[in-house]
Amino acid sequence: MYNLKKIIVDIYAWLANVSGKTNIGRCCSNRLVLFTFHRCLPGRLREEYPYPGLVVTPDELSWLLDVVRPYFQIGTISSMIDKFYSQESSSPLLGISFDDGQWDNYKYAQPVLEHYDCRATFYIPSSPVETNRLIWHDLVGFGCLFFSGASRKQQEGWLSQLPSGLLGYAYSPSFLVNGLKSISNDERSDLVEWLVQNVPHESWPQWARLMTWKEVRQLSQFGHEIGSHTCSHAILPQLPKKLLAYEIEHSKDQIEAEIGVPVTSLCYPNGDFNADCVRIARDSGYTNAVSTIWGHNKANDSLFTLRRMDIDQRQHRSFLGHLSVDRTKLRLTNQYPGLRR
Repeated sequence: MYNLKKIIVDIYAWLANVSGKTNIGRCCSNRLVLFTFHRCLPGRLREEYPYPGLVVTPDELSWLLDVVRPYFQIGTISSMIDKFYSQESSSPLLGISFDDGQWDNYKYAQPVLEHYDCRATFYIPSSPVETNRLIWHDLVGFGCLFFSGASRKQQEGWLSQLPSGLLGYAYSPSFLVNGLKSISNDERSDLVEWLVQNVPHESWPQWARLMTWKEVRQLSQFGHEIGSHTCSHAILPQLPKKLLAYEIEHSKDQIEAEIGVPVTSLCYPNGDFNADCVRIARDSGYTNAVSTIWGHNKANDSLFTLRRMDIDQRQHRSFLGHLSVDRTKLRLTNQYPGLRR
């Protein structure tokens, strides 16, 4: 059934392309399009990562830029927002962002962007960069992988830490992380601390680390925008107001102190926000904030709840496994079934 669905989508995408339904110039006119990337890794490392859907390879990133460059003016989130709202450009506008401040963005994505003379926004969680520690969802993901092959005693210890409703996901990183997002910030933090104490250090691969401040500064010097992804990558609506304000305000101050450039763009971790998040972001001096809500942005949309299109390379591949221009145009023009705004 799944393969049949993919074949049907392939046929629909081809028909939409040849008929002009997914004409980018028409569908993206008077719209601001924002892309979300996370990790950029070679294929061999993607196979080791707990969440392969969050990964593009350098070749896949190059392929996608080849597809979109003829149609869009491409740049950082804030620069494209400025052009969009000042109506400086007659071309469709595309802002590119990378979430989480991962070292692979610096190592593998930056050279691709430089090759295409593209600039992007990199959203940095300041505390993990400062402490040289993985973000909580990666600690959970690699912890799952470790315990899946651990001794029975170790597995029992792991299971004893999980909420009863999530025991069935103990060795399924994506399902477990999604479930853990629903528990309190304190409960989640306690679980992460337990993992740090009970998973061998070598289970956290060196390539999975975050950037250093030196590397973040270099990205800024290359002309990329550095945005805030809060301090700890906490799920903001779960936090008390005082801690919520700290996460949004202090991360901005900390990043600015490190790079010497104003930080004006905020990315809500996991895309979650509420009215307090928006108010604090605006009052803290940010000029825009992005979510993970799917879709294009229109001229009357709020600058503090901007929509983005996440790039999962699996959704850009045909039934035969090839990267598909037809499928990419279908998603990019917001025509993909179930994703329309």
